Amino acid sequence: FLPTPEVRVGRSYDFLTNNEGYYTTLGLAIPLWMGGERYYQLKRMKILAGRFERRVVSERIKLKQELDLLIQSLITARQQLEIVKSKRELALLRIQDTRDEYTVGKITYSELINHQITVMLTAIEEADAQTAYYAKRMRLDMLMGETPF
Repeated sequence: FLPTPEVRVGRSYDFLTNNEGYYTTLGLAIPLWMGGERYYQLKRMKILAGRFERRVVSERIKLKQELDLLIQSLITARQQLEIVKSKRELALLRIQDTRDEYTVGKITYSELINHQITVMLTAIEEADAQTAYYAKRMRLDMLMGETPF
């Protein structure tokens, strides 16, 4: 829509006279009529702006959904961690009773070992639950733009 400068550099050769020449042309191109070009460019820009706006809204919705799911997942992981902690505490209390029962001969050595294995398994289960909880917590912090360290 605005005038644009033009620069042309060329070479000419005349076969009859065997002369060679170089030329430079400077000019200014002024568009007189562009056949609705401006209208269509504005229309394209509006379409692109609409697409961009819809994409921004879509990404916000996706982010909110991901955030909601992550928060629910974090709540579930925290509840699971509490359950596993209480399970481990119960196993630790039970192991003392089991040792006393073994001392008085009420249970066999293999039963004592089984209870000790149960305590170790609950410790592993607690570690797994803590890992899951902190991994989800770190993901939430990253999603919120906070650095975990």
